[in-house]
Amino acid sequence: MKKLLPFLLLVPQLAWGQAAVQQAGPVTNNSAVMWARDHQIRKAAGESGDVAGKMITGGFSAVGNVCAYSNTTDASGIALCLDAVNGRLIYNGTGYPVSGGGGNVVGPVSSTIGELASFNSGVGMAIKQGAAQATDNKTGSITASGAALIGNSVTGYTGQQILDYAFTASGALPGTSSIYDGARGVTHFPTGSTINIGSGIGGYIVNDAVTAVSGFPAAAAVMGVGVAASNGAKTWGINTILTDTTTGAISGGTGKALNNEFDFNVTSPNTTVLGLQLGGSSVSQPASAYGVALQPLDSPNFGTISRWTAFLASVEGSTDIFASIGAKAHTGASIHSASLVFQFKDSSSADANLIVDGSESGGLAVFSANSIARAVTITGGPGRFAAEDGSGMNIDNKIIVLGSAGTASLGGDSGWTTVALGNATATTGLFGSTINVGGAGNTLNIVPTITKFLTLTTVGAGTGKHFLCIDAATKQTFEGTGASCN
Repeated sequence: MKKLLPFLLLVPQLAWGQAAVQQAGPVTNNSAVMWARDHQIRKAAGESGDVAGKMITGGFSAVGNVCAYSNTTDASGIALCLDAVNGRLIYNGTGYPVSGGGGNVVGPVSSTIGELASFNSGVGMAIKQGAAQATDNKTGSITASGAALIGNSVTGYTGQQILDYAFTASGALPGTSSIYDGARGVTHFPTGSTINIGSGIGGYIVNDAVTAVSGFPAAAAVMGVGVAASNGAKTWGINTILTDTTTGAISGGTGKALNNEFDFNVTSPNTTVLGLQLGGSSVSQPASAYGVALQPLDSPNFGTISRWTAFLASVEGSTDIFASIGAKAHTGASIHSASLVFQFKDSSSADANLIVDGSESGGLAVFSANSIARAVTITGGPGRFAAEDGSGMNIDNKIIVLGSAGTASLGGDSGWTTVALGNATATTGLFGSTINVGGAGNTLNIVPTITKFLTLTTVGAGTGKHFLCIDAATKQTFEGTGASCN
């Protein structure tokens, strides 16, 4: 008995009369163990020791892997482990590298491949799939090109590079352009592309909201809003630059086109279309406001190098009305139409203009401070003014010429006190099957005293011409021969 006592002290389980402990299931080297039931141990769920085999203190600190299992009775189900040595999250045996946050970022239960992840808490530990934003640190003056968010189709082109192409074509030195974007899209559309359209940034919308009389809710595929908040600030809602070269030098390229296009594909006769609407909700009259301003195509050379073919053009069959010009005021009586102003240089190279508008009283009215410009000139060949029956011409609000049915009159308005026909040196013809001369007192004044009135080629005999003459003194007519009535 004395010889057996030291042995029993070295083997406590035998000394206490307990049965041998058995292993339940596979275990990992250095893993902590836990009792499964009497006389049986298994790998501990959620805890492991370090390479020296030390036990966990507090349950969350260890060197190596720390794992959690969805099933606490065995190692099946979902296993989520922290690999502190390699900086990874291990999900069911697959490792995912973790950087920056020290492995403490937690994502959603499921996600979609290709979706952006954004922070979902104020402490920077939770992320989500869905709405995201990119915020830069530009709290002061922006002095360098850049962007808060960039999407590139390839690495061979940058936004700065493409901007340089456009600015170089307008005369700027290469590399001197600069721009900062809240969001930037850069796309290279290479030769051989087979899709319909390539774009730098696209906006697409399907609208099922009913718009009220107020104009809202409204839907826009692309929206641009700007505020000129400081004195001297000039702000653009849209500003596009297109060029046909990457160098700025005169090129010989063919088949290129630079376009801005708005298309409308209508299927219902109840749909309305406004191709381009310019408006606003201003509360003050601006110093100047032009709906559309045409600038030189070769600025600043004012058309000495290249010009627009036309400011506006309509293709055959496009419309019945090219332009509709409204009145100068929304309400009121006798309101003229908005004016057309034609600017020109006069004979002394000074600026002048001619203004045309329409009204009830004046019809089509033409005004110019330049007296020579107050005219209508027809060139290119014989021309005419055509008007319907009953039309006439007024001067100083008195009819000078009038045509009605089969009667035409010259100076028939009673407002005229004198109407002259012809002049002292011109031969004046008066033709008609019946010629009536009348007036107040039926007085006919003839100057000079004896006047050749008609040329008669069939009166009398002989070879000379015959004339019907009137003696103003005697009011007698007689036949004249020879060259005159004398």
